[in-house]
Amino acid sequence: MAYGKLGRVSDAIAEFKQSIKLNENEIGSYLALSRYYLSIDSLKTAEVTLYRAQAINGQDARSFLGLAELYERQRIPELAIGQYEQAMKIDPNNVTVHAKLAGLYFRTRKYNESAGEWLKITGIDSTYAPAYYQIANLYFLGKQYDVSRRYATRYAELRPADISGQWLLARSLTAIQLMSASPLAVENPLSHQFMTWMVDGLSLVLPALDRFTRSVWLADAAAGWSTVADCAAQALLYSSLLIAASMFDFYRRNL
Repeated sequence: MAYGKLGRVSDAIAEFKQSIKLNENEIGSYLALSRYYLSIDSLKTAEVTLYRAQAINGQDARSFLGLAELYERQRIPELAIGQYEQAMKIDPNNVTVHAKLAGLYFRTRKYNESAGEWLKITGIDSTYAPAYYQIANLYFLGKQYDVSRRYATRYAELRPADISGQWLLARSLTAIQLMSASPLAVENPLSHQFMTWMVDGLSLVLPALDRFTRSVWLADAAAGWSTVADCAAQALLYSSLLIAASMFDFYRRNL
């Protein structure tokens, strides 16, 4: 393997071929050899090598994953999906496989299938933060803002230092506020008013991060001074709150 690190790929390939001659049933050598073929874009040879690995051990998910990635590189999503599905039959609780398949579904605009795979991940590992972010984003694209808010909140709990989760949550709350401000029909005005107050209260707790970056500023005109002042005031307010919270936790520590 030192050959590959030094860039001497041809020597590494020769070494693994020799290893296969000595032990034809060693699946690791086939997998390593296929990676080197992929590194030099020898896709057909890599494909044949991975199928040989499958023939040796059809219960090793790595060969299926290798073929899935190869077919993704060749932009053949149907074949890649088939390989990911075979890998999941072998290892149904492999979060990495579900995540890669979810990403492939998203790139091919199969959003319902993508959301389904991310939801499966939350059932396997309830602390896998990227799944909650992706689900929140998918529901936001589907205009299911309340559901998006719930998953964005969970992501923000798991990754409090990641500002993207807070941004997605703020964006969802803004959409909910707009919907509550102009409903299509109101059967119970009192309950509607209560829900509007509750949404407005939630929006006060979070910074309106979606106001900090607007694509219109790049396309049409720069932000006005009133917008800059609003963003600066929010940044000052929430920075003060974060500092106060951190100082509170600091003074509670047993030094």
